[in-house]
Amino acid sequence: MNSTRLPSVIVAGSVPAIIDSPAETIQDLFTEQARRTPQALAIIDREGAMSYATLNGCADRLANRLLALGIPRGAPVAFLCDRTPRMFVAILGILKARGFFVPIDPIYPAARMQHILKDCAPFALVSDRDAAGLAALGVTPPATLITLTPADAELAAGEVMPAPGLTGSGDDLVYS
Repeated sequence: MNSTRLPSVIVAGSVPAIIDSPAETIQDLFTEQARRTPQALAIIDREGAMSYATLNGCADRLANRLLALGIPRGAPVAFLCDRTPRMFVAILGILKARGFFVPIDPIYPAARMQHILKDCAPFALVSDRDAAGLAALGVTPPATLITLTPADAELAAGEVMPAPGLTGSGDDLVYS
């Protein structure tokens, strides 16, 4: 792959990066951007703003949770989140754990959400809803449910979460 100019991440404040090899992945480029500009705003929405450092810390926290649960490389992980910063945390965290994400939109009918979960047989479901909130949508979560809360961002802002220690690869299933 020749050097190509591509945006590193499509969120507020992103800066174009040069991809020199197919081994550089979105999550690696995002982590590098967070190191260069930790206090720059990565996401701005009606709930507030999140810096690159906070978003990266939240994603690392999720990746570490998935790794502690034993996620195998290339495993599907479903996420069901509203369009908030937690959706980006889910995507980046799953990628950092070397899984691939299966998005489920909470506005889908319950039968469609259940079909997606059954069809993809995810390692886990990452959601901004707990089991009761999912039940209200008519969704029965798989055995492993990871609930993202606004408090996760507050925790990530106040601590240094170790990176998952994995590097992505252009050979990862998500890039196929």
